[in-house]
Amino acid sequence: MNQGISPLDIQAIVREIAVANQENSLIEPFSNRWPGLDTKQAYYMGRLLHERKISRKAISAGRKIGFTNADMWALYGVNKPVWSWMYDHSIRHLPASQGRCCIEKLVQPKLEPELVVHFHQAPPCGGTLADILACIDWIALGYEIVQCHYPGWKFKGVDTIIDGGLHAELLVGEPLDIREVTGCWLSCLAEFDVYLYRDGELHDQGCGANVLGSPLKAIAHLMSVIAADPAMEPLRAGELVTTGTLTKAWDITPGEHWRVEVRGLELPPLQLSIDRPEIEENTVCNIPVAYQQ
Repeated sequence: MNQGISPLDIQAIVREIAVANQENSLIEPFSNRWPGLDTKQAYYMGRLLHERKISRKAISAGRKIGFTNADMWALYGVNKPVWSWMYDHSIRHLPASQGRCCIEKLVQPKLEPELVVHFHQAPPCGGTLADILACIDWIALGYEIVQCHYPGWKFKGVDTIIDGGLHAELLVGEPLDIREVTGCWLSCLAEFDVYLYRDGELHDQGCGANVLGSPLKAIAHLMSVIAADPAMEPLRAGELVTTGTLTKAWDITPGEHWRVEVRGLELPPLQLSIDRPEIEENTVCNIPVAYQQ
């Protein structure tokens, strides 16, 4: 630990970010108050927050990788990817790749179109991309809804780690089983193109190579970071991983309709409507507050 942060500071930080999640509030970035805060300490605090959630009956269901798109680094003052956990209450599967969500209780929410993978067996530590691919049974398009408790989305990478990787909710489209045709996927997952529409108009474009060269490379990076910390559990069979935004992250507003399409993968378009607060009672909404602490 650096001299500027004590065990009492660490406990105070974990409590503060837990309260910010529960109360949907803005707080000053921790890196402003503890300039020496480093990545190792941030992941330790992220793990403490994770254990706090598990003790409150949350069920771990996967991992999210953030900032795999280097185009995002200069925008948000980070210089490498981060990761955090996802939970069964923060993952929702959308029938027919269509869904709705409300964002009234989220803080500065944004939308990120991503490729989601599901592991039918645990990928081997130190394995090749082909080894990782062999452990994946299906892929899907997804929207990660992210939120930020730091004003104006101004932070350093350590702040995002402490804040659960900024994860709020993952909305997953119809899955595509890839076990029968694994031969082409190493190249396909690097070469597919993405088109993001808002209210019927093309809003952004991206590609699989935007996430560290390929979603598989993003997963390999995640595994290497986890393996470097003996306290972290490796990826397990049954986990989902969302591999990072394929375009820029975009502000979302109630009443908008979003659609993401891909070319180069046989995945159906994924459509999402951002509901207005007055119809919230008929909508499956964001994470229950009971699990945010």
